[in-house]
Amino acid sequence: LCWQFFRVWMPKMLRAEYHYDANQVQYFSIAYYIAADVGCLSIGFLVKWLAGRGLSVHGARVTAFFACSLLTALSVVAAGLPASGLLLATLLAIGFGSLGQFPTYYAFTQELSARRMGNVTGVLSFLTWMVHALVQKPIGRWLDRTHDYAPVMFLAGLTPLIGLLAILLLWNSW
Repeated sequence: LCWQFFRVWMPKMLRAEYHYDANQVQYFSIAYYIAADVGCLSIGFLVKWLAGRGLSVHGARVTAFFACSLLTALSVVAAGLPASGLLLATLLAIGFGSLGQFPTYYAFTQELSARRMGNVTGVLSFLTWMVHALVQKPIGRWLDRTHDYAPVMFLAGLTPLIGLLAILLLWNSW
């Protein structure tokens, strides 16, 4: 939800709520996707580095996912910021973290079942896209009605913490 909210709604938010012009939003969107791609690639290197320093592979993945969750939780700060360089830098950090979660997510899904890896990943991906499909329309209605992006931005960045909590509480607990 975090990645999808910012990917879909951030350009409109920057125009409507923060009054950036179309060119500024376009250039910032390019920077946002670059930051997100760098986050995705960097997390793999971070996991490898942590595992090479003695942390278990699983521990390195959880640590990387935790770090990315902290970055996306910056949405709490971003929701209260005015249009500024600090807002844009915070959004870049959120982009880095939100796409940085994907490599560890896919690695975790592969560990759930070696025999049924495709089924597990497929079912979880399907469920994720169904949730996205169900929440986009209410988010759009909320934004059309209130023109207030802050509450949704606040919550969107916190959603990865639910996944982190599930990993910490449920992973191999049985």
